[in-house]
Amino acid sequence: MYVAAIFLPLIGAVIAGLFGRRIGDRASMYITSGLLVVSAVLGGIILYQVGFAKTGPQEPIRLFTWMASGELSVDWALRFDTLAAVMVVVVTLVSAVVHVYSIGYMGHDPHKPRFFAYLSLFTFSMLMLVTAENFAQMFFGWEGVGLCSYLLIGFWYKRETANAAAIKAFLVNRIGDFGFALGIFAVFAIFGSLDFSTVLPAARELPGKEITTVGGYVIDGQTALDWTCILLFIGAMGKSAQILLHTWLPDAMEGPTPVSALIHAATMVTAGVFMVCRLSPMFEFAPLALAIVVTVGAFTAFFAATVGLVQNDIKRVIAYSTCSQLGYMFFAAGIGAYPVAMFHLMTHAFFKALLFLGSGSVIHGMSDEQDMRRMGGLWRKMTTTYVLMWIGSLALAGVGIPFVFGFAGFYSKDLILEAAFGAHTGLGLFAFWMGIAAAVMTAFYSWRLIIMSSCPSTARAAPRPRSRPTSTNRRRSCWRRCSCSRSARSLPARSPSAGSPAATGPASGAIRSTCGRTAQSWTPRIMCRPGSRFCPWSPGSAESGSPMRCTCCGRPGPRRWPSSSAASTISCSTSGISTSFSTGSSCVPP
Repeated sequence: MYVAAIFLPLIGAVIAGLFGRRIGDRASMYITSGLLVVSAVLGGIILYQVGFAKTGPQEPIRLFTWMASGELSVDWALRFDTLAAVMVVVVTLVSAVVHVYSIGYMGHDPHKPRFFAYLSLFTFSMLMLVTAENFAQMFFGWEGVGLCSYLLIGFWYKRETANAAAIKAFLVNRIGDFGFALGIFAVFAIFGSLDFSTVLPAARELPGKEITTVGGYVIDGQTALDWTCILLFIGAMGKSAQILLHTWLPDAMEGPTPVSALIHAATMVTAGVFMVCRLSPMFEFAPLALAIVVTVGAFTAFFAATVGLVQNDIKRVIAYSTCSQLGYMFFAAGIGAYPVAMFHLMTHAFFKALLFLGSGSVIHGMSDEQDMRRMGGLWRKMTTTYVLMWIGSLALAGVGIPFVFGFAGFYSKDLILEAAFGAHTGLGLFAFWMGIAAAVMTAFYSWRLIIMSSCPSTARAAPRPRSRPTSTNRRRSCWRRCSCSRSARSLPARSPSAGSPAATGPASGAIRSTCGRTAQSWTPRIMCRPGSRFCPWSPGSAESGSPMRCTCCGRPGPRRWPSSSAASTISCSTSGISTSFSTGSSCVPP
């Protein structure tokens, strides 16, 4: 069960990635999502056994020897303690929700197997990171989430902005990863091992004594431990988007919204916080490193909140909010409140995923519009999304009444501020007041997001909002099956080919279907089923009412082909939705 919970996402990624074209889009989506749901259920059982029943494995589960060279010996093992169990539940549960959400959200995309393969591989890499038993295995997962983030941010590779954002994220993270790699080298040079079970107990013995490294150098133990932890924290700064290495995080919004939810909630950005908490026995005896962690975290929490105040892109507001909340987690870990930092990581994962998925619903409802200045009044059309966004925003702002009621962020954020004030140190008070200021700004930009996007306002040229995107939604189904494009464009006249059922092509000007979308391209080809290629269709008989049929697979097409040259109405045989077309024309994406 323990091994299956970790490797099921990898199995799903292999199936969708290698056999996606053969099994089809629908099978790829359902297989990967189903395996993630099973993994999430197993994760919940693991948390109960490890954290509550205390019947989990007492020793790491060793699978095989990964590498052995001289004094270096690394096993591939899975460590299931309370810290790892909590992270397994957070990662698998949020990832399962994102997978299921993506079935509807990415329904129009022609590359669904590749997308779901990347998502599952992303989840597996994070699971390997949180269950690692040694630094080498942690570095494997560390680089795995970096690679998958590059692939997912640049998923829509035909967009120049998406390619630039993916490259930026990859390069900025290489800076942090270089520091993390140097820290791992230093650990091996000092301790002669990379296993956590060897390194962490020995860290308390370093201060106050001189040590001889593997290379024969004699150095002060306290200095060596401080600088080793600083190098490891540089890796955390890059992965968790702390100040100076935060610039990649806002640009990561170029990827699909489910990717943003997974990166910001449960995977990549939480890796740095988890690493510091995992290595807390080392950081506790490195006061210089802890001081840097508190300072960087406090500055990040304040700085990111100030930037979030003035953002107009709905996803960027939430992105800078993530950056600010990660600062809270780091300065909590820096003052020694590691359980509190993990508590906020867990609560933040769920309400931040809710906010991103809600924003994806808003973006779809506004025809891919992300500027909040062009929104307003969505609560009438998208009531469920509006209520859920309110819940996420209240949790983010930390609203609650002490000893009576509070949202998740109220308890976790309050504990962080309480721990900072109770540290009774200069850095603790500094972090406390920076956290108070960031909390006030968090509440402001949370209300601003809700008011600008959902409440009645004087939005400028706001598109007409549609209902929320679900796989059962009629309008979205019509878009997916009829493949209508999203924006109007002048259509040039086409001369029909001989024998084509398109006796007359459309004249210049936009032709709008009943689903409210406007066609961009008109050819005598129709998609025979969702996600398949566009095939030529044999003409049906207008007199007998026999349907057109796909010449590739024989599937029936529209029930009737109009015989007049004027615009008529035909019905899609798959969905039964009527759509206005000109004679012999079919709507395909550009």
